[in-house]
Amino acid sequence: MNYLRSELYRNLHSRGLKIAGVCMLGICVAVIGILTFFRQIDTTFRYANWQYALSLFYCSAGSFLYLAVMLEYFIDNNEKKEQTVKHSLSFGITRKKIYALRYVDAAAVSSVYFAVLGGSIALLTYVFLEPSDPKVWGYYGRMLLGIYPLLLGALALTHCFVMNMENANISIVPVISILTVLPQVLEMAGMKFPFLAKIARYMPNALAQMGIDMEGTGGLSFTWDTAAGIGKCWLVGIAWIVIFGLIGYFWYRKKEIK
Repeated sequence: MNYLRSELYRNLHSRGLKIAGVCMLGICVAVIGILTFFRQIDTTFRYANWQYALSLFYCSAGSFLYLAVMLEYFIDNNEKKEQTVKHSLSFGITRKKIYALRYVDAAAVSSVYFAVLGGSIALLTYVFLEPSDPKVWGYYGRMLLGIYPLLLGALALTHCFVMNMENANISIVPVISILTVLPQVLEMAGMKFPFLAKIARYMPNALAQMGIDMEGTGGLSFTWDTAAGIGKCWLVGIAWIVIFGLIGYFWYRKKEIK
């Protein structure tokens, strides 16, 4: 537990992580601020309301997955600069504990950032923008509930590569490829082999993004908009944590610590 506490303290006081957090929060503030400004200079402006503002965020819910990628990158990059793993091993902490507790640390930090961002968006929207259909808050809440396990799954994927590859910058390439490129490749291959298209629809990025309801009205649909869909997001998120946690750990056991 001392190792976990020290890692949490180090990362929560990391200059790079603080700058990243300020930048992410600044983007959210800027979005709400621009809508508020346009309403002030033009009383006929129709988009400075709850529904439009929140829809900007839940229609791009997949961007939260890259929050995990960025935070894990900063966390691991700090470790590589300070070489804390080598010192931890010298004090008798096993690789298993280091790998697992470093993930727990990254998950805790990511959860804090996710909660702060999600809460800030809701607060700023509620206070500064005009009320509209209150159902939009249900959409937003379900989005946060469904995206959270996918974020932790994306974090496990990123942790797997950044912990085991020497260059943190290069380690992001396979992560982004699996998150972004692989679902598209599987979807295209699914035109010939339908089971691959089904696999593609269970990728975190696919579950996070909006789709078209081809069997209903033809409008936009979201996996996380139903209880069953949220359950699917949690199952996939947990599966990614287990799969990439095991892959990363067995890879890490064989890694040479320099």
